[in-house]
Amino acid sequence: MSKTPRQYWGCYKVMTTYFKEVKLVKHNSPEQMNWGGHSNTETDLLIGATYWVEVEVHSMHTKYFIGDKHYNSVCFEDVKESADAD
Repeated sequence: MSKTPRQYWGCYKVMTTYFKEVKLVKHNSPEQMNWGGHSNTETDLLIGATYWVEVEVHSMHTKYFIGDKHYNSVCFEDVKESADAD
C-alpha cells in the first residue's frame, strides 16, 4: 500500500490524513455503515485483527481506508505499542 495520502476533490472538507495501526473491535451496525457510505466490516474484516489504515479526518466524522474500501472509525481502537516488545 502506498504511504501517500489520497487526493481529494469535491465540496466536502478533509481536515487531515495520516496512517496508523488499528484493531477491529466490533462490526458496524447498519446505521454506522450507512453514515458516509462505509463498507461492511462483517463481510470484509475479522474481529481482533489489526490493520494498517489511512485515516481521513473530516469536521464531523473519521473514515479509515483499507485498500480501496473505507470503514467507520468507531469500529476500531488504536493498537498500542507494548513496552515489553523486543
